[in-house]
Amino acid sequence: MGGVLELCRARAVFNSLRGAFPGERPLQLAVGAWAGQQRYGGVCLPGPEAGDWAELPRTVGRVLGLGLCGVPFCGPGVPGTGDGGRGARGGEARTPGVRTPEVRTRGVRASGVRRSEGSLSDEGVEWAVRWEQLARWLPWSDGAEGGSAGGAASGERERWGPYWTTLARHAGLWGGPWVRPVWWFTPEDRALRGVGDAFLVGEALLVAPVCEPGVRSRRVRLPKGQWYDTATEVVYEGERTVEVAAPLDRVPVLVRAGAVVPVREAGGTVLDVWPLAESGPGAGLYIPDEEGGWSPPLVERYTSRLGADGEVVVERSGGPGAGPGGASAAGRPVRVRGLGAAEAVGPA
Repeated sequence: MGGVLELCRARAVFNSLRGAFPGERPLQLAVGAWAGQQRYGGVCLPGPEAGDWAELPRTVGRVLGLGLCGVPFCGPGVPGTGDGGRGARGGEARTPGVRTPEVRTRGVRASGVRRSEGSLSDEGVEWAVRWEQLARWLPWSDGAEGGSAGGAASGERERWGPYWTTLARHAGLWGGPWVRPVWWFTPEDRALRGVGDAFLVGEALLVAPVCEPGVRSRRVRLPKGQWYDTATEVVYEGERTVEVAAPLDRVPVLVRAGAVVPVREAGGTVLDVWPLAESGPGAGLYIPDEEGGWSPPLVERYTSRLGADGEVVVERSGGPGAGPGGASAAGRPVRVRGLGAAEAVGPA
């Protein structure tokens, strides 16, 4: 898709926006891509055909593929009705935020799905809900609630905002994609190579979207280590296939045990610490988005461990205020998660 013309166009638009709005970061999304285009913006892939369940894992595969090719900021356009999410001329993406009546939903309640627009069948409503759940965990999507970059209108997405910011700055520093295949850290695990309907978000999170109708739980192959369900705080052993709950009102999201994850709360950024179920060190990064993103990023590195008295100790390493040993107190609010969960759950 695209060609060298897409690269030239992206560079021209980027430079024009920089000149017109000095001091502000341009945001552009192209419908085509070429090598090097990630320096100037992201890529908006064709949206899926509404109601096509096979498009959900395909979308995951496309985003993973572009990320591995060096384009970390990419995602699908708004779902369409047979034209692949493109406009009538076949070459332009739909206008951001404009969604067809066939796929409009406005919320999910614990008791079921609330339909406020359109006349979808039950399966059509379920597809729309599962699509939006997937879209919220991709770097960009025009199919998430609100139709904005990354589905930022979602409260769930907003809560993970500091983590997304860290992934964006991390990609700029080291080039790693935001969304990664589940074998990213353990390529030698052959059992993970065929997993195409789950993915990692950064180093800490594993997202397992539902890609079939009528499913309220799903099986997922986990990489090595221990993994907490972020909703139930149950911990699972890795390197095996487990069954996780997937009710209609949420997508299964697991977090690696030992992770230190920045999240947004009412009072500001909080470090969520998910300690290992057994003694061992953990780690995490936070890269604040300061001064509009143009200043050199300040990387905050954190480690976690269990103290002699069983309490979780979180320290900032290698940053301002670090002592002779290279570590200091975290310096940010810390919340320990997962310690009240049940014993580690084995294979399904």
